[in-house]
Amino acid sequence: VVSVDRGDAMCRIFTVFGHDRSRREYAELPVAADLEPQTGHWSAYPAVAIRRLARNFGISLGAEIAVECDLPESSGFLTSSAV
Repeated sequence: VVSVDRGDAMCRIFTVFGHDRSRREYAELPVAADLEPQTGHWSAYPAVAIRRLARNFGISLGAEIAVECDLPESSGFLTSSAV
């Protein structure tokens, strides 16, 4: 994980998928106490964390975050939760 602060209320999260890491994706999520995660999408995991930080700790500024993991997809190692 690598991150850098932003001066606004957005989080942009970058990640890669696939055995050869060829599928690159990103999600832009607002830092908001009422953020609704997108059900069934990988961005739901960081969205819940962002919502919790905004609700419980008053976090209001975002970050650029890059996440990479070498756990195999669908391996039973909770890869989605790791991200």
